[in-house]
Amino acid sequence: MMKSLFIVLCAAILISTVYALDCRPGQYVIRIEIPGEGSYDDCQACGPGRYCPGDNQSHECPDKTFNEEFGKTSCVPCNRPSDDHKACYLDDTPEDVRRIEDLSLSYGSSTKYSVKGSAHFVFPQAYKRAYERDYLPTVNVFQKPGQTGIITAYLSNITGHPTEANHQFKATGVNITALLTKLPTKSNNIYLTLDFQRPSDINVGIYTGNVFYHTVAVGETRYKQTAYLSLTVFTVPNVPKKSRVTLSISTAKTTRTDYLYWSSDKSIPYPNELNYQARHVNNRVLTVEDEGNVTFSFYTYISGPSDVDSSVKVEIEQL
Repeated sequence: MMKSLFIVLCAAILISTVYALDCRPGQYVIRIEIPGEGSYDDCQACGPGRYCPGDNQSHECPDKTFNEEFGKTSCVPCNRPSDDHKACYLDDTPEDVRRIEDLSLSYGSSTKYSVKGSAHFVFPQAYKRAYERDYLPTVNVFQKPGQTGIITAYLSNITGHPTEANHQFKATGVNITALLTKLPTKSNNIYLTLDFQRPSDINVGIYTGNVFYHTVAVGETRYKQTAYLSLTVFTVPNVPKKSRVTLSISTAKTTRTDYLYWSSDKSIPYPNELNYQARHVNNRVLTVEDEGNVTFSFYTYISGPSDVDSSVKVEIEQL
């Protein structure tokens, strides 16, 4: 009798230990081992590609669903989920698409591929950030040094298979850097098709830099320029018709050529390499025909790790 009671008590204690930790929905129980000290249970949020309905367990998303966030209790329906259910692709995305989530600022720093003919890539959640309009993704394609074949890049976020006949952005060169403006989106992903002149060894990566806004008047304005890759948008308000506007930008610690872009098209909030009307490297002077606000984009790379003091001087001469 005593032996049976002891077994029942032990079983009750074990059951109590197993269920003593009850995680909220979106989390699951994880056992943490401490060498030499034993272990303990803790709650951890479900990761992308999985869901936690409230049973203290983590489950893989079912077929035709995905989840790109942490702490979810269910997955979202998707016709074309990635194999790990962490992303949802557009229906026309090629089967051989490669997912890229790596930083790349030069050859050798990121994901490497040996390719020929054409290749397809996707950058999940490229537009999905805390403040969508304050971040711009930059797609980089670098060939191995010494390789000089021309690459043509087609980019889009409204088709999973961008081509010459169906793309939003196009860039051509030995190496490619494409800064992508925020557009009406069908997807938060960016899709990339690369066509190669000859077989190539490449890096493909993405960098999402900050966008900073400054309204500047005639005279000198000081501002902070963030370290690393970034875009600073200057707005000069109320420029008279037929004026010459000169911007003199002083930024320390630049390690590569910087560019100033401008466009008179008011629907382009971020003039860049793919859609500018005027680009200036050193002589930052342009003539404005129509009166109103003028917006410039200053695109640069600054060696870090900290922000640096910068300034912009504006001069306006009416012609």
